[in-house]
Amino acid sequence: MDTKSKSTAGKQVIGFLCFVMSFSIFFSVGLLLLEQPVYGSNSINFVLSEAFDGDVQSTQRYQSAVASRFQTLMVDAGADGSFENLSFSSINEDQANVIYRISNSESGKTFSNTNVNLFQESVPEGYNYIVDYRNGNVKVTRDGRDITGQFEFWPIYDLYLERYRADSYDSYEYSDGYESFVESYGWQNLELRMAFSEKIVPTESPWSMYTVIQERFWEQAGTFIALGIAAVLLMVYIFLRKAKKAADQRIAWVSGKVWLEVKLILLFISFSIYSGFCWSSYGRRFYKIIALLQFVYYVYVLINDMRYNKGNVFRHNIIRSIMRWYRRREQYKPFQRKLVDRFWLVLGIEAALLVIGMLLFMISLSFSFRSAYYQFVFLVFVVIWIAAAVVCVCVYVKRFRKTVEEMGEVVDQVSVMKAGDMEAKLTLPADSDLYATAQDLNEIQEGFSVALEERMKSERMKIELITNVSHDIKTPLTSIIGYVELLEKEEELPEHVKDYIKILSKKSQRLKTMVQDIFDVSKASSGEMKLDIEELDLVKLIRQTLADMDEDISGSNLIFKINLPNDPVMIRGDGERLYRVFQNVIKNSLQYSLEGSRVYISLYRDDSWTTVMIKNTSKYELGGLGENITQRFVRGDASRSTEGSGLGLSIAESFTEACGGNFRVTTDADLFTVEIAFPSVR
Repeated sequence: MDTKSKSTAGKQVIGFLCFVMSFSIFFSVGLLLLEQPVYGSNSINFVLSEAFDGDVQSTQRYQSAVASRFQTLMVDAGADGSFENLSFSSINEDQANVIYRISNSESGKTFSNTNVNLFQESVPEGYNYIVDYRNGNVKVTRDGRDITGQFEFWPIYDLYLERYRADSYDSYEYSDGYESFVESYGWQNLELRMAFSEKIVPTESPWSMYTVIQERFWEQAGTFIALGIAAVLLMVYIFLRKAKKAADQRIAWVSGKVWLEVKLILLFISFSIYSGFCWSSYGRRFYKIIALLQFVYYVYVLINDMRYNKGNVFRHNIIRSIMRWYRRREQYKPFQRKLVDRFWLVLGIEAALLVIGMLLFMISLSFSFRSAYYQFVFLVFVVIWIAAAVVCVCVYVKRFRKTVEEMGEVVDQVSVMKAGDMEAKLTLPADSDLYATAQDLNEIQEGFSVALEERMKSERMKIELITNVSHDIKTPLTSIIGYVELLEKEEELPEHVKDYIKILSKKSQRLKTMVQDIFDVSKASSGEMKLDIEELDLVKLIRQTLADMDEDISGSNLIFKINLPNDPVMIRGDGERLYRVFQNVIKNSLQYSLEGSRVYISLYRDDSWTTVMIKNTSKYELGGLGENITQRFVRGDASRSTEGSGLGLSIAESFTEACGGNFRVTTDADLFTVEIAFPSVR
C-alpha cells in the first residue's frame, strides 16, 4: 500500500512538472515569436521571429552587423589619418560579403579591401547594400532605396549622426556636442563607402557577415528543439492528466490553508516583479519571460484554489480566523458578559483605527510626496484603514443582529412551550451564543413531553380501570337491586326484616348512582362521551332544573336568591349534559350549605362570555380545598359522614368542558363560589 502511494505521488509530480515545463516552453517561444522590435538609444532587441524571416537584410541582426562594421572602420581609421589599424581589420578577409573604401581628405590617404574604386566606379554586381559617409552625414541604401531611417535608434556611434545634432549630444568627455565629438575622432575629414553582398557566403574571416546566417540557424534549431521537447512533455502530461488533476487538488489543499490576505499580498508582489521587468526597457529578455511566467503561474494557483476550494477561498481570511479564535476564547463566558466584552472590543478597535487614521492624515500634511507612486500607496493605505473601520462595524452589527434574532427565537420557543406544543424543537447554529440555551430548552421540552405522555398514559389506565370495574360492579348490582325489589313486594315479612330491606334498597340505589357517576366521569375524561351540541336557552335550562328540584329546595332550610334575565340567553351545548351540571351544583349547595343561609344564582353576559355564578356559605370549614374540590372523590365533609360520592363537581366540570365551557371553583373563607361560563352566541 505504501509503495502504491509513493508511485501515485510520483506520477502526480511528473504530470504536474510536464504540464508546467511544456506550457513554459510553448508560452516563451510564442512570446518570442510574437515579439516586436524595441528601438532605443540604450538597447538592441533581436526578436526570434526574424530568425524565420526570409529577407535577411531587413532584420535587426543584419542591421546591427552593418552598424558594428561601420563603427569599427571609423574608429580604426583614427584621428591622425594613418589608417594603420585598418590593415589588421578582420573585415579585409570578408571581401565576399563586404567591400569598402575609406579616404582622409586632409592626409590624402586611401585604404580599401578591394581593387574597385568605390568612390568613382559603380558598385560590383551582387552588392546591393551601400553605406556612404561624407561631410559628417550618413546615407544607407538598399537596391537604390534610401533606408537610413531604419538606423535611427542604434546605440553608440549611431549611423544616423544627424540625431546627435538634433539632440545636441553631450558627454562628460565631449561637452561641445556633435562637432567636438566628430572632430575628436577626425571624422570631419573622412569619406567611407561600404558595399554588402546580397548573398552571404562563408569566409575565413573570424568576423564574417556569415555569422548572421549561423546565428539565425542556431535560433531556428533551438526553437524547433524546444518545441519538440515541449511536445514530448505535453504528450506525457496528457497521458498523466488524471495524476496532474490530483496534483492540482493537493496544491489547492495547501493553498486553502493560506489566508486570503496573504494571497493578495503575494499577488501584489508577483505583479510588481512582473511589471518591474516587463515594463522596463532594461534587463534581459530571459528575466522578463521568467517574471511574466511567475506571475502567470501564481494566477494559475489562485484559479486552481478557487476551482477546488470555491467559497472557502474568501471565507478563510485573517478576520474570520481572529473571530473564531475570539469565539473559542469567549465560549466559557456568560451570555451577558459576551455582549459587553464585544461592545468594548469593537469600541477599542474603532478608537485604534481612528488614532492611526489621524496619524496618517498628519503625515500627509507634513510630508511632501515626490511621486505619484507614493501618493497612490498612501491613498491605498487610507482606503484600507477606512475599509477596516467599516468592516469592523458591519461585522459587529451583523453579529449583534443575529444574536437579537436568536433571542427572539428563544422567546418564541418559550411561548410555544407555554401553549402546550412539545414537538417543535428550537434549532440554532453550533456557533450561536444561545446554542446552549436552545439545547437546554429542547431538553426541558422533551422532559415535559415525556412527563405528559406518562401522565396521560397513567390517566388512561385509571380511566380504563374505573370503567372496567364500574362495568363489572354494575352487573351484580343490578341483580341485587332486582332481588331487593322482589323482597319489598313480599307481604308476610317481619317488621325488622322489612327495615333491613329498606336499608338494602337505599344503599344499593346509592351504590348504583355512584357507579353511574364513576362511569360518566370516565367517559367524559376519555373523550368517548357522545354529545348532542345545539343552541339552547341557558335561562330556560336553569329554571327547568330549579323546577325539577323544587321539592328538595322547599324541604331544605335554605333561601335561594335567583337573578336571571327575562330574555333568552343562547349558548351552544348538550342540554342533557348541562342539565346534569346544574343539577349537581345545586345539589351540592343543598347538601353542604349552612342551615338558614342563602344560595345565590345569577347570570351575567358580555360580548364574549355568558357566566352563571352560584354562591353559598359552607357549613363545613373549607380550609385549603380551593380548586381541588373538583377532584374525584374530594368532599367538603372531611369526616365523610354525609351521603355523597365526591364526584358531583368532578362530573359537572367534565361535562362543562366537554361542551366547550369553563368550570371554576373559588373559596373565600366559608364562601363557596362556582362559575360556569360558555362562549356567547350572537
